[in-house]
Amino acid sequence: MLSISSSDESAGGDSMTKRLWILLLMCLLLLVGLRVAAGAQEPAARRKGYTVTHESGGVWGRMVALQPDGGIVLGGFQENGKDQFGRDKFRIVLLRLTPDGRLDPAFNGGGSVITALGEVGDVLHGVAAQPDGKIVAVATATRARSKNHGRPENFSLVRYTAAGQLDAAFGDGGKVLTQVSQDDLSQAKIVALQADGRILVAGSSLTQHWWPIPVRRWDFAVVRYLPSGRLDANFGSRGMAVHAVGDVSEDFATDMAVQPDGKIVVVGSAHVRYPADIGVLRLKADGGRDRSFGNGGRVVTQWKGGNSAFSVAIQNDGKILVLAAGIVLRYLADGQLDPTFGEAGIMPIASANSIVLQPDGKILLASLARLARYLPDWRPDPSFGLAGVATVSVGRNFRPGAPVLQPDGRILLGGSSDVDGQRRLTVARCNADGTLDRTFGDPE
Repeated sequence: MLSISSSDESAGGDSMTKRLWILLLMCLLLLVGLRVAAGAQEPAARRKGYTVTHESGGVWGRMVALQPDGGIVLGGFQENGKDQFGRDKFRIVLLRLTPDGRLDPAFNGGGSVITALGEVGDVLHGVAAQPDGKIVAVATATRARSKNHGRPENFSLVRYTAAGQLDAAFGDGGKVLTQVSQDDLSQAKIVALQADGRILVAGSSLTQHWWPIPVRRWDFAVVRYLPSGRLDANFGSRGMAVHAVGDVSEDFATDMAVQPDGKIVVVGSAHVRYPADIGVLRLKADGGRDRSFGNGGRVVTQWKGGNSAFSVAIQNDGKILVLAAGIVLRYLADGQLDPTFGEAGIMPIASANSIVLQPDGKILLASLARLARYLPDWRPDPSFGLAGVATVSVGRNFRPGAPVLQPDGRILLGGSSDVDGQRRLTVARCNADGTLDRTFGDPE
């Protein structure tokens, strides 16, 4: 008969106990691992897809610019009391958001900066980010009463460091005021940065004309600045190029685009008759009119009951797209309407304010809280929104400026919206398919 001693029983019991402890430890480690993995797979907190700032009341957001590090700068202006006649005064306001849409506290020590340029007020119209992260803002500055005019207006520029401080190396302590018109009336509208660091600003200027009769009229005006903020003496006349679009018209510029060859296309309205017509001006790189384009560098297009150009974009083939009220026009490189586009070069569309060309050739149109995207052949893009149209649901009365494309295809929109009865600065971001980006902005 086999017998088991008490020592053998004790050894077997110890071995079993060890195995049980090892098994229990393995179970605990497995449970911890599963919980960690589950935590890692939990989705990030959903966000609204837009950011609404605390500034409220008399604020107007105009547009956004994207910095090289992914920071997002919104430019606008806000009320600053009244002048002696009871009219509103304004100051430039900039704020910077982090790439995920949070106000950046490192920017000027609180996320925003307010700047005064003119003695009376400043209305911002454009903002751009340089490759080094510095920010250029363009505005119309209203000065104190002069002998020529009760409310003089000038082109104004201000440059900030990437951290939101005035750039002391630019102009006079970061600021530049330019009197384009001898009559003290000039209004800046658009800023564009050239690859060599020079800065283009376009707008309109009141100019004295002597033919066919002596009269002062508004003309398109383009000013070029050196990176230091000084006027570029090699451009136009002492840095300024002022040109009439129509022979007897009142001309107001609204947008500008720079071609790869350095030529400059400016669009707006030309009041040859009333209501206005669509005006297009093309300048050579030195500011002179490009006489190979249209009628001596100028094209005026009439459309039914009158129209004005809002936005312009240059195709890779050199053709020029101009957005006006309810229509898109396409011009050939010589200024003639493209007969292969729409009906004799003009295509009806839904109302829009801005046109942007994507790197893949698709066309993005933006209006109030609405984006529409077209394929290169101008069919609605079925991969965008609903049949090519996306509604940007951001507060009430969202009024964004021109959209800005990120390198990953997402779309930034900046402006202002109404929240709880107050106007607030607002930035939204959409995915490439037109939906709001729920990784961006305020938490839900």
